[in-house]
Amino acid sequence: MATLLVTGGLRSTATDVLDTHASVLPLQQALRKICHRATLRMATLPAPHPLAKESKKAYEYSERRQFQGRKRYPSPLHRLMNEFQINPSTIEK
Repeated sequence: MATLLVTGGLRSTATDVLDTHASVLPLQQALRKICHRATLRMATLPAPHPLAKESKKAYEYSERRQFQGRKRYPSPLHRLMNEFQINPSTIEK
């Protein structure tokens, strides 16, 4: 709907065509890109930052479980580390 307004296309134009023409990612890909960027930013936090230690602990916990996500109530941080497997110890800061 929004790409119809952005591109100025006709109502009968397919949404997929308009999204491609306007360079708009599908919703699932856009959300995955945002989550990946957030995980990468947390992995590159400096050591004094309060979340740096927590992201490292979440990665180590996920690594011990072979990234299978077998935690009963995983936090969003654990879910991100399971999904993207970005090691905060090996990322340049």
